[in-house]
Amino acid sequence: MKEVLVRPAGTLDAAVLRMLLPEACRSGFDEFFIATAGDPPYVAGAASYQRIPGAIESVRIHVVPGMRRRGIGVRLLAAVRMKALEWDARTLSGWINVLAHPYALDFAMAQGFLKGVCMRAVEFEAVQARNYFERFRRRLQRGSGGQRYVIRRLGDVDQGEVARLWAGQVARDPELRTDMVEQELGTGGFDDSPVLLEDGVVKGVLLTGYLDGCAWIAAEAIVPEARNTWTIAALRVAAIDQWKSWGLPRVRFDWREGINSPSKMARRLEGKPLKTMQQVVLALNP
Repeated sequence: MKEVLVRPAGTLDAAVLRMLLPEACRSGFDEFFIATAGDPPYVAGAASYQRIPGAIESVRIHVVPGMRRRGIGVRLLAAVRMKALEWDARTLSGWINVLAHPYALDFAMAQGFLKGVCMRAVEFEAVQARNYFERFRRRLQRGSGGQRYVIRRLGDVDQGEVARLWAGQVARDPELRTDMVEQELGTGGFDDSPVLLEDGVVKGVLLTGYLDGCAWIAAEAIVPEARNTWTIAALRVAAIDQWKSWGLPRVRFDWREGINSPSKMARRLEGKPLKTMQQVVLALNP
């Protein structure tokens, strides 16, 4: 086999990148390296990454199956790392679906990455979800603590304010690019999500949309001073009504490992595990 060349991807590589790293290609924020060989299959693999202030995030590496165990993944990662050092980034990080790619975590650990946060996703029948969340409706009807709050559609409020809440409360990363979050919200896929306002100021949001034929709870965030039984109930009841109008048979939700409330909900609804996303983080020398 001729030597493998790792280089920045160009415009002519777009079709190949869409096959190897489709999620990265859809984001609009990723940059790419590609590994090519002089022999078939000619393209050996690719890497993608996103630059934010002080860090490189969303690192993805895909090596063509027939070309694996030849050090190509290591070389692609080395190219991303060199770019990170040029930009004075302090960390490299990415996410691994450990259910779909169980060996990728071993690769990351061997390259010096450490485990960060873990996100899980489960799916259950919409009828089960409605029965579970109806308890919140009854609690809401008995309570009176939320009279100063109102619920609006995300599509009808200031999405920049929602993006800042999402970045601060959900991602818990002060350096997350709010413009990236705002672009995701601006796609329209979350427009029907319930947003909680107090005196016109966004205090909470439950991001819900469609994903693979399911109603999807992408995230829930409420500012600490407004986080109480009433606000949680109001957002979830609004979500129930939206799901009913969509008529979708299943509900899916993702949550950060270690957060008790969604973990209990997943157990009570006997959700089917879909994926476990493990963050991996590599600290770079100053």
